[in-house]
Amino acid sequence: MMVYMDMFNREDIFNKELYPAYKNIVGGIRDRSVYTSVRNKIEKLRQLVRKTYRMVHDLSVEYRNADIEIIASMIGRIDYLAQEMEDLIDEILSEKMPPGEDSETFKQYLRRILYEVIYNIDNDTGALIFDINHGDEYNIDYYQFEDELVKFLDGTERALKEIDSSLNEILRHM
Repeated sequence: MMVYMDMFNREDIFNKELYPAYKNIVGGIRDRSVYTSVRNKIEKLRQLVRKTYRMVHDLSVEYRNADIEIIASMIGRIDYLAQEMEDLIDEILSEKMPPGEDSETFKQYLRRILYEVIYNIDNDTGALIFDINHGDEYNIDYYQFEDELVKFLDGTERALKEIDSSLNEILRHM
């Protein structure tokens, strides 16, 4: 198994040349009214991102001393939160926004979060749970699992921190 969130452990994953860039999403949108109709949902998304970050951080601190059942439970909660974020982003994307380039930039930013981060968290948590439940059948030892878990946790923490920062910028400029 190879966790997708490991890509966020590379230095250049948050490339500012990609549009819209995570760090300067606010600078890419001139008309701030694009955000107004979805302010509450953006705030809720930020809360879910923070809750997920705390869960990932807690797991990264505790996994060495935790039973595999506790690890599986925490991974399951991370998966649940990822699905909540996915549903919320889908809701935001379906909202009516003012027509124009700014709305499209904002929606593209949300799609990047969804495709590059949330879907990968969802896929990785499923793969990690699969490894816990069926590792013996597929000769996956705990050290292989632990290596993938650490990559997942490190990459997920970094990605969620980046998203939280950009959502803070969006909310600050509303």
